[in-house]
Amino acid sequence: MERTWTADLALKTGMPVLVKGWLHRLRALSNVSFLVLRDARGLAQVVVTDRDTRTLLAGLHSESVLEVRGEAVAVDQAPGGVEIRSPEVTVLSRAAGASPIELFRPL
Repeated sequence: MERTWTADLALKTGMPVLVKGWLHRLRALSNVSFLVLRDARGLAQVVVTDRDTRTLLAGLHSESVLEVRGEAVAVDQAPGGVEIRSPEVTVLSRAAGASPIELFRPL
């Protein structure tokens, strides 16, 4: 499968996609986690419901490098109007530790 840049996800709605990038932010709720992946062209939201994948992500620091395969689904609240569901996440490189500077600062 060919890589899709986050900026091009809207063109792939309803199709399987492969994105690669950095773990920008992870928000874990009780039964779902929202992973924000950053690549050279933007951000993508990934919805993770699988318990094993959620456990894997919980042990990662921001800036870890990931590969995500899933389905692009149109959702108005997601960055760019598209999010990735039913993901298969592969860790390509783990960040050694927490970043010494704050990379995510909500407005």
